Amino acid sequence: MSAPFFASWFVAVFLVVLGASHLLRPREWNELFSELLLERYAGLVVGTLTLPYGLAILLAHPGWSLGPPSIVTLVGWGWTVKGALYMLQPSLIQRVATRHLAHPSRMQLAGGGAVLLGGIVLVDLLALRLA
Repeated sequence: MSAPFFASWFVAVFLVVLGASHLLRPREWNELFSELLLERYAGLVVGTLTLPYGLAILLAHPGWSLGPPSIVTLVGWGWTVKGALYMLQPSLIQRVATRHLAHPSRMQLAGGGAVLLGGIVLVDLLALRLA
């Protein structure tokens, strides 16, 4: 399995599972982040979890192309930038996330978006496999 193909499968499955979790368990996600944001080091935790995944995706899937594969590269860049920003400026997460926690339904909205993006990549991968 080539590195770009592996990265695409990883992103597709991760987004679908993570998104479904946000759709099905928005209260738990809201509670997790509400409690985490009470800590000064919350940005370090999220950055430490996000940056390595973003970097791994970019190393395996560095190129831009038209269509669903660009979602994989975009996710890699997004997670890399987010992780780096939160690690370099941990208090940034409080400014970014706190306003969303006042609206728990946003967890479901984010989850739906993740399932949609992951599903697009997954359908594209399955179409390639069947072709």
